[in-house]
Amino acid sequence: MEIHVIHSVVMQHVGDCKTEASRKPVPLDLPLSKVLWNWRLQSSYLIDES
Repeated sequence: MEIHVIHSVVMQHVGDCKTEASRKPVPLDLPLSKVLWNWRLQSSYLIDES
C-alpha cells in the first residue's frame, strides 16, 4: 500500500520529479487506501495512465 510519484506539478507545469528522494514510494494507511480504491471503482477513468 504505497503511492508511486512519477510526475511533479510546479506552477501548473507537469514534469519529472527533480530528485531521487521525491521519486520514492509514499506509504499509504489502510483507511485512505480503502477510500481511494472505492473511488477508483466508481470512476469512469479505470485505465492506468503512465
